[in-house]
Amino acid sequence: MRKNEVAKIRIKKKKYGFGRKLQVEKLRFPPGFQEEGESRTRLLSKGVIYEVHLLDWTDRTDIDGNGCFLKTIVTPADYKEYQKPTERDEVVITVSVSMVGTDPAIAPDTTRTELYRKEAWATNLESEELAQSLRKILETMKLGEKSQVLVSLKHIQEHDTPVWETLVGKAEEAGIALEGHLLVDVELHSLVKVEDWFKDEAGTGLKRLLKKGKGSHPNIDSEVELLLRITVNGEVVVNNFPPETDTIEKLKALDVVQAQGAYKFNIDIYTLPSVLIKVLKTMQRGSIVEFETTRTDKLRTNFPNHVFD
Repeated sequence: MRKNEVAKIRIKKKKYGFGRKLQVEKLRFPPGFQEEGESRTRLLSKGVIYEVHLLDWTDRTDIDGNGCFLKTIVTPADYKEYQKPTERDEVVITVSVSMVGTDPAIAPDTTRTELYRKEAWATNLESEELAQSLRKILETMKLGEKSQVLVSLKHIQEHDTPVWETLVGKAEEAGIALEGHLLVDVELHSLVKVEDWFKDEAGTGLKRLLKKGKGSHPNIDSEVELLLRITVNGEVVVNNFPPETDTIEKLKALDVVQAQGAYKFNIDIYTLPSVLIKVLKTMQRGSIVEFETTRTDKLRTNFPNHVFD
């Protein structure tokens, strides 16, 4: 059905016509059904016709396709956002875990007891602190999204032992039984995409996309203008960024295109270190990236210049 559609549904078999476990009081039964007698017998033998008017609905996703993770988006991400956290990506999240007696989608007024909450949690998807179940949820989310996920307690008990043991302790502290459903609320505040460039030595070359740009990437024969800050063991050795850009938040707010004092380089002359040429070829106009490496050999240049000697 579609929104505002009205349809009539005929159910021939009586056993499928009146089955409902919750909120039975909201069903409107035909006259004569509630009392024993000829009318009730006729209704049960002739089948049922329901008239259904679909007023609205909430999208819900079964993450694993087995009913263990039922996700409802409370606040959607901006329509321009398409990237989701994976692998080493860095995130800032707020997460809340509660026990509920009944699925809130069926009974919105169900009792809810919060067992765990952590706000503005900065972590990455490979962190040992991040539970397997929470990682699974985050991998389905986009920046700015807030979602609510109904999680099967049986799945947690069988597949996420550390979380189960924590929940047992939290339930004892709260004086409640660990039964019903687990409700996880997650909000994705920040997402930094991280690429591991040197797979032969994992973690020795990490590229972080701090701000997305627009347009195409530079070609080998392009002349580029760039802001560049190089920090070696905590000491800044090259820097033409404005002084008020000492945090990631301030960097994201910077209009790179309008910034003054940019360095100019021709990529094909190879006056830049090879790793910086590789970084530039992946960037767009106005984008900001951070590249962290322990491979100092990658920072040598074959042709000394006013920036690299």
